[in-house]
Parts: sequence; structure tokens; C-alpha cells
Amino acid sequence: MAGFGAIEEIRAELEGAIAIQGYYLVKNLFTAAEVAALKADSVKYIEQEADVYGREDSQYGRIFSCTYYGGSFIKVLEHPQFNEPFRWYLGDYFIVHVYTTSSVQPDGKSFFGGMHIDNKRFLPQYTEGLGCLVLLDDFTIENGATYLLPGSHLSPLQPSDGEFYRDSVRLVGNAGDVLYFNPRLWHAAGRNNTGQWRHSLSLGMSRPHIKQYTDIPASLKNVDLSNYSDTVLQRLGVYAQAAPSVEEYYKGFGRKWN
Repeated sequence: MAGFGAIEEIRAELEGAIAIQGYYLVKNLFTAAEVAALKADSVKYIEQEADVYGREDSQYGRIFSCTYYGGSFIKVLEHPQFNEPFRWYLGDYFIVHVYTTSSVQPDGKSFFGGMHIDNKRFLPQYTEGLGCLVLLDDFTIENGATYLLPGSHLSPLQPSDGEFYRDSVRLVGNAGDVLYFNPRLWHAAGRNNTGQWRHSLSLGMSRPHIKQYTDIPASLKNVDLSNYSDTVLQRLGVYAQAAPSVEEYYKGFGRKWN
């Protein structure tokens, strides 16, 4: 584990741990102020979506596309320390594959409660993507600390429920910590047995040729993107889209299509 400002120093340790265990926890990567802004936006938009979709099922607490709301969610994509591990694995032009909240209701289960993996393709010699959890609250056993099955990313086989819960470890950490993990790692949210929400963000980054869960650039077509940096536009997938027409393709070369 390592702290803010030491990302480059722990590259070998992080890559070694992800290769063997499938995950690595970086401590104190986000400041208290950054965490507070992300948590406030999470709470705000979780409730806004719940007003539309309801609060009765396990998806209550899950914003499926955080990028849609901008604000602090977009600032994450400019955070240099946070983005470095993705660049190491996926190159300079990686994009957001999926970006959701992963929040567990008080005294309840979440959408992420069953054991699962985030990538069903088993390609041991190729890295398609890298996932992470950004902790916006302290993770404890009582509030549903995530189960992680060490080394499970190395097998194409699904563990049984018994094997998974017998051999898993729990992600106990503090707000501001970030867990990076191989998307083939089997994991599951625990049950929150407290009276308070437990918030986090779940991001998956991929190589730019891999299709996003949702068409993020299309979802932002009514948003003014002029204030976003080229780095953010790349992360959002704006520069990874196929040209919608031959005319648009040639415009990229400053040429008219007649």
C-alpha cells in the first residue's frame, strides 16, 4: 500500500500485487475535500435518480453513468495520481468503460452483493481493462466491506459460493483510498449492517478500441464540452468514436467530401 504522491515509487509493487493477488490498495489517494465533493454529488444524484426509478430494488444507490452529471465526477478523470495506474496498463489513450456509484444502503444489500467479475473474457496474456473502487466512506466489516478472492483472476473457472466466501479477504480501508483490481477478480459487496450508507465509486477503464457500456459521448451531446481538457475528452471516449459518415471522416483531414 502507498500514499498520495508516491504512485511512481510503488509501480512495481502495485503491478506485482495485481499480477499475483489481482488487486492493490493505494492509501490516501484522494484528499478529504475531494472525497467530500464526490460523496455530496453521489448522495445528490442517487436521490435524484431514485425520484424517477424508485427506492425499492437493489439498484437504489447505483448511478449507472456518473459522467452524465459532470462536476466532481469529471474532475476525477483529470486526477494525475489516480489515472497513472490505468496508463501503465492500458497506454496513454485509455477511456472510461463504465463509471458508477457503488453504494450500499443502510441495513441492506446492494446491486453488487452477489459474487461477480467485471469482465467475462479470459485473456491471460492481454490486459483489456483495469477496474477500481474509490472509497468515499471508511470500509468496515460492519458496513459491508467488499469481499475479494485473491488470485481468482488467474483461472477461467468460477468458484463456488462456498469457496468464494471461505477464501475471500475483506477490503477494509479509509475514505480516500483506491483499490485497483483486475476485472477478472471475483468480488462482492458485503451486507451493510449499520444505519448509515456506505458510498464508493466504481470505475472501469479500457483500451480505446473497446466499446463502452453506454455511449458516453452521445449521452453528453447536450452538454457544453468546450471547458473540458483534451485529456478529459479522451477519457470520455470522444476521440475514440468511429466517424458517423464519410463526410465527417474527411473533415478530420480538413478536406471536403463532394
